[in-house]
Amino acid sequence: MAGLISRIFGSAGASSADETGAPKSMHVKEVNIYPIKSCKGMPATAAACGGTGLPYDRQWMVVTADTGKFLTQRQLPKLCLVAPMLTPEVLLDNLQPGASLTVTAPGMPELRVPLTDPTTPVPGSSIRSVNVWEWSGPAADEGDEAAAWFSKFLDKEVRLVRSLHGTSIPNSKRQTDPEFAAGHEVQFADGFPILVATEVCVQLRQRLL
Repeated sequence: MAGLISRIFGSAGASSADETGAPKSMHVKEVNIYPIKSCKGMPATAAACGGTGLPYDRQWMVVTADTGKFLTQRQLPKLCLVAPMLTPEVLLDNLQPGASLTVTAPGMPELRVPLTDPTTPVPGSSIRSVNVWEWSGPAADEGDEAAAWFSKFLDKEVRLVRSLHGTSIPNSKRQTDPEFAAGHEVQFADGFPILVATEVCVQLRQRLL
């Protein structure tokens, strides 16, 4: 995966040079996956990479209980304290029976959300309409236990939902902006399957905050 990203950006690194005129190289220092939109990320040393990006990246998100509108740290800063975790095997598309997304947060008991094969039929009663930016469509509600956990921690009535991308549910696919990436799809990420940032930009951003 890191090699793929390095190959994509290798030509950009080779086109620049240091003060001696020698070409600079570019390499991937860190890869992070964010299972729940706007919550903490988790490091990945190896992972499969598909059409919607890294596995399970932004596959879940927190929405308002009444309207299904997506919520982020912009509205709920405490989301930055929520830490989702997946096992390395799951990231390599090795989904075993009983596998789950583990979620922790300060002062809260551990929450486990069962992982579901996309080919498994989704009960109609668990499907709710949600929206993220300009897109509206169906998502799978992860149940009352997850909703109560997040509602208690965030002090707001919310639900945890899962993307239905890869299922046969109508209108479950979310297209990327055709002006920049026509013909591609994304789950609950803001716009595109993969975000690449240089370390210099991250450091500058931290100094400005």
